[in-house]
Amino acid sequence: MATLRTEPVATVTDADIDRLVRRDYAPDQVVEVLGLLEEYSSHEAARVRAAVLKLAAGSVDQLLTRLQVALIDYRDVLAPAEYPEYLRHSYAEIQQLSEADLQKLYDQDWQQYQSWFGSDID
Repeated sequence: MATLRTEPVATVTDADIDRLVRRDYAPDQVVEVLGLLEEYSSHEAARVRAAVLKLAAGSVDQLLTRLQVALIDYRDVLAPAEYPEYLRHSYAEIQQLSEADLQKLYDQDWQQYQSWFGSDID
């Protein structure tokens, strides 16, 4: 019987977003960045905002770019923020991986995300 792989999904709150912004941006940028993030209010808003923050890596310019991407299709920021190792592989490569190796990719991505997140996350 095959093992069931798990693809962790982050549970992010508005309080997490506030903490991440204050951690990654200068104090004089916090209000601006929080205001910009409010532009995205659709599907899983806090999770997508966290993805935008992760990909922006403290840059307001990158935040604006990633936010525009999210407004077009939120999945285009979620995937690279939450599953970067997985995305480094082509579809053909992924199809060739064993369930155990695929799970290792998911686990690596989750550990990397948790490390960036810097706090307990579900």
